Amino acid sequence: FFFQRRPRRAHEGPMLDLLVAVAVAVAAVGAAAHRLGVVKVTVKNEAPRGGTHLSPVFAGLHDGSFDMFDEGLATVPMPLEKLAEVGDADELQPSFMAGDTYVSGGAAGRFAGAQAGGARRAAVVGASVASIPPRHEASATIANVLLDSHAHRYASFAAQLLPSSDYVVANVDAKDIDLKALLRGPRGGKVTRKVNVVWDVNTELDDFTASNGNALFPGVLPASTAVLSTTPSAAFANAGPQRVRLPYAGYINGEGVAFADGAGALQFNCYKHAIATVTFELIDIDDGDDDDDDSSSS
Repeated sequence: FFFQRRPRRAHEGPMLDLLVAVAVAVAAVGAAAHRLGVVKVTVKNEAPRGGTHLSPVFAGLHDGSFDMFDEGLATVPMPLEKLAEVGDADELQPSFMAGDTYVSGGAAGRFAGAQAGGARRAAVVGASVASIPPRHEASATIANVLLDSHAHRYASFAAQLLPSSDYVVANVDAKDIDLKALLRGPRGGKVTRKVNVVWDVNTELDDFTASNGNALFPGVLPASTAVLSTTPSAAFANAGPQRVRLPYAGYINGEGVAFADGAGALQFNCYKHAIATVTFELIDIDDGDDDDDDSSSS
């Protein structure tokens, strides 16, 4: 006694083949679709009362191909110069989104990076305010972040430190902030960085009459109109970005500014905790397949 398989009828062949093909296609699409998430970026100004402010903060996610600057490389492209001198990220963000990098092959400038234009994600934290004051924070969300891809594994940030002619806080190493564990972890995970280093990008003279943010310190700093300049710093002409060891050393027209014994509120090298804290948090996960850029800030 045995079972004999019934021969397949003629009309069943094409239909069965179609169903198999559809099932294979659906499985392939499911495997190719990326999980998407929303990352919240929060920047807290850790300065004490009367201390330094932060300009709105550029924050971007990339595959490790965005190198903002290297110490000592003299050329500083205009998007970064504009942020450093007047606290404006309106050129840096689109340059970043276009796939640019500012260091390539040991040279500084503006270069087409390895990541395709439109593949990155970015936002400006605190875009609606003039500055982030001491002990305050601001946040922005970056949507459509690829959670299971290398494309958004690394983060970069940059802001002008106020007051200054061209001081910035930024992570210089393109792969310093690695979000791999965050993006593959559960909702609510965080990656936090304490900011303790300030850079002088040396695109502007160190002069308090031309520094940005003076109006935030009435009675302490002279009146000033900050404008973009291509005149390099007198102290480090053509030396490129340098780490600031002593705040405002060499600034001219700083008479009356109280920095005695490093105890002044603007002496950011003496801050107890940090200059700022930057936090990246995965706040939402979506298994959809919409890969268009969409970011918002608050």
